Amino acid sequence: MDQYEEVVYDWSDTVYGESPNKLSIWSKDEDYVQAFMKFSNKVVAVHLLTFGGEISEEARLEIDDMNWNPGSIQARQLKNGTVRIKHRTREIFLVPQIRAPEWAAALLEEWLMGIRSESTKVGTKFARYSDLKRKKETITRLLEQVDFDVIKDDIKYTRGRLESADKGLSGK
Repeated sequence: MDQYEEVVYDWSDTVYGESPNKLSIWSKDEDYVQAFMKFSNKVVAVHLLTFGGEISEEARLEIDDMNWNPGSIQARQLKNGTVRIKHRTREIFLVPQIRAPEWAAALLEEWLMGIRSESTKVGTKFARYSDLKRKKETITRLLEQVDFDVIKDDIKYTRGRLESADKGLSGK
């Protein structure tokens, strides 16, 4: 592990109390590091400053898997060369790299898709059964609240109209 990865892991342990499952360094220099991290329920893009052994956060974009929809991460290079990565109203600006900005968005989207699929796989038969049972109870309650009398009256009215139209067309 190089010194920049170590800086990111130290910061992550301090801020989140855990290390990321995956780490990708976007850019690094002697006084900063920009990285993407994957956790069990979110992805993070971070810009950290390192000065005299101290780590400080310049900017952070955190995307929770529950607030993410596929294709909602945007990345583009601005006229001044910086790369803007945006999710909803939050954004982070990164230094330009040889990699395309879309690479960063694709990486984050891929990680979030993986998090989603892992969360749907995790669960026992009992958990799935409980979920189905809750859904059944919700639907049952909703059906109990629905007033079908209006619909029945509309059906009777429509049948009467159809029978009248049928008699009129058959000449009876």
